[in-house]
Amino acid sequence: MKNVINLFLGCFLLGVVACYDDKGNYDYVDINEVSISLPNYSVRLDKTDTVSVFLEPVIEQTMEEGEANLSFKWEKITDLLYGSYEECGNERNLSLAFAPEDRSSVRVRLTVTDNRPDGSDWIVESTVSPIEPYSKTWFVLQNEDGKSVLGVVDGIGEEAVVVPNAYYEDQGKDFPLLGTPKMLKSYLAYGDWLGGFLNPSKIMLMVMTDQDVGLYDASSFNLLYDMRSLLYYKEANGQSNYVPQEMWSVAGIGDLFVNDEKEVYLANGDGFSVFHPLKWQNAHEEREVHITHAAWINIRSGESWFLYDAVGHCFLRCLGQQDMSELMMTNQYFRFGMTNYFSPTQTYDKLTYLQDNPARPNVFDPNIGDDKIVISMNSGAQGSKVFATAYSQSSGKYVVYEMNGYGYTDPGNVAVCSGVYEFELPGANYNDVQVAMSSYGYEQGIVFVSSGNKVWKVELALVPRVTLLYEHPNANAKIVKLKFKYEENDRGYFEDPSDYESYISYQYYWCLGALVDYGDNTGGVVDMKLTAAGEIDRDEPVIEHTGFGKVIDFAFVSRD
Repeated sequence: MKNVINLFLGCFLLGVVACYDDKGNYDYVDINEVSISLPNYSVRLDKTDTVSVFLEPVIEQTMEEGEANLSFKWEKITDLLYGSYEECGNERNLSLAFAPEDRSSVRVRLTVTDNRPDGSDWIVESTVSPIEPYSKTWFVLQNEDGKSVLGVVDGIGEEAVVVPNAYYEDQGKDFPLLGTPKMLKSYLAYGDWLGGFLNPSKIMLMVMTDQDVGLYDASSFNLLYDMRSLLYYKEANGQSNYVPQEMWSVAGIGDLFVNDEKEVYLANGDGFSVFHPLKWQNAHEEREVHITHAAWINIRSGESWFLYDAVGHCFLRCLGQQDMSELMMTNQYFRFGMTNYFSPTQTYDKLTYLQDNPARPNVFDPNIGDDKIVISMNSGAQGSKVFATAYSQSSGKYVVYEMNGYGYTDPGNVAVCSGVYEFELPGANYNDVQVAMSSYGYEQGIVFVSSGNKVWKVELALVPRVTLLYEHPNANAKIVKLKFKYEENDRGYFEDPSDYESYISYQYYWCLGALVDYGDNTGGVVDMKLTAAGEIDRDEPVIEHTGFGKVIDFAFVSRD
């Protein structure tokens, strides 16, 4: 059994004052008042060993210096409704043990008896909440002297536990990926989306540095693929330039990978991640591209990616790759070592310009010009729209371009380039601006924008409305990333990742996170719960988790 781990105290740090059990003595004399402070606790479980948590009440008396007059009785509350209790200790402090499978909270009651002639009983309660590692977790990528450090905020709300270097504590070694850390993403449904019979869905993390990429299991940290196995095409063709720029992945639609700025690859949406060069649908249109941003739409409006090309300064489209028969079998054999089933020369000819529907002409020209600097592209996980946010160097304003997938499946009624909105952010620096949009909540017209220590809500309309949502109390703090917990994926799982009957977890759709750099090589995560109207939920506290080093990126994982 491991040694007792550190305690993780919950939000009730000011304590809970014990109740006084009146024994019916109505002769009005001074009594020895006993005050007991006992906070709620949280304890992070271990994957294999039992861990213990100590409950240590703080006790004060008005008429006694020591505690020789006191006796103690601890009870577990087994049925709160019917008042059922199970005695579990008679010492001043209580130790509770939690095995890896102990996932339920434990509520205890402490009765302190003052054994003086005029003494009374004093009662206080507390809850100990176990936290399963990596089950409801912000993973936090940090830069320590040019090396990647992977930490976590484990758990939800005020009882969450911060582990600044979780990978080291879990694996007993430094994070192995070489290079300076660049980005971190979570993939909540990585694998065969047709039920998992060939390649069961996995919850993955993608860590990218300036030298390599690693796809890791989000619980075991086992490496699934590195960059060379992702881009086997390059190795098969004798190419050796590996300069990772960006990667996007969506269950059932496929993966996009940008290497060395101008090399774009597409993989089938089966989770095997066998990448092929992405080429133009029409050979006569073929030219060099540099894809810097991408977002996707789902099957209801035609599975496809919308892309931004920094060479042509325009938006493009790429059909999703989801061949679930012959090609997937090929990829499976390849990943199982049978390379004779794999043709590294095959290309995916799917890249094309955005069309203009005669019945519903584009609201804006997808060739936006070199005056605009695209900052982000976002989409709703089950929605039909993509929103690209750009900064106009000539006007000093921000522009949101709305693209609609129904422009392809219902061209008589919907424009492909369906909306454009312009707004100002006074005092903002476009180099620092971050943009987020939740998976379901705000696709009809709200994006969230941060710069410096502020977050704004932008309601998209003919005249957009910009209101301040949140301001960090440290004026020197800088929000370096802004993400919803389910920004691109909307799936959470029970223990069986192939259980698609129970995968939806609605509680995170309106949970906005801000990754904050405090300016002294330290950082934290701010958790905000929003309402359906895009306001901070006043019934849920804004919580800040500190203790990290220099923060680079973060991503959320849930196994609900």
